[in-house]
Amino acid sequence: MIQQLFSDLFDIIKEFFKKTISSRLFILGIICFFMYAGLINKLFIMQIVNGEEALNEYLQLTEQTITTAGTRGNIYDRNGKVLAYNKLAYSVTVQDTGAYKNSNSRNNMYLRLVQILEKHGETIQGKFEVAIDPNGDIVYTSSTEPPESAFCGTIMV
Repeated sequence: MIQQLFSDLFDIIKEFFKKTISSRLFILGIICFFMYAGLINKLFIMQIVNGEEALNEYLQLTEQTITTAGTRGNIYDRNGKVLAYNKLAYSVTVQDTGAYKNSNSRNNMYLRLVQILEKHGETIQGKFEVAIDPNGDIVYTSSTEPPESAFCGTIMV
């Protein structure tokens, strides 16, 4: 009798699982489960495993440092004559981010930068040499004596 009861119970459970597994809703649930498991795995890898690396890459792309020094005021001697005064000075910093794929386009950008600064009457300090070779190409040179057709300018830092 007990054996028959367990046998009937086993048949009922077996029939329930057979209907559930063959159901379309069950198959859809299994697919959704694996999709969410894959999503959670990918998010874990991105946030926990590689999170610091991704944050550093993001900061390199978005971070800009702008330094602005405050004015100090004029310094006078005892007779009221100005000994030292404030003069506004601009700083141009060029950083190679890989935007220019070849040296010719990068050198053209340097040449245009120096020409714009000179056009606006800015004094250019430092050493910066861009030369035009016999083929008409602009090349960066670091020699002390550039070619005769060379454009030599410097960028104030």
